[in-house]
Amino acid sequence: MREADDLILLFTPPFDKTIADVGYIKGYPPGVRENGGQYTHAATWVAMAFARQGDGDRPFGFYGC
Repeated sequence: MREADDLILLFTPPFDKTIADVGYIKGYPPGVRENGGQYTHAATWVAMAFARQGDGDRPFGFYGC
């Protein structure tokens, strides 16, 4: 999470310097979608996870509330 920028990043750092075959994700440029960028659909699951763990107030910050 990069809270200062209000971002929930996936797979950070991006897969741009690895020789490993990580699949289609490596096809996106660094910082785009799942490759080190925010993928909003998945970010929703992060908010739900915090809420289910009992940190119910924290997810509201993810949505600018």
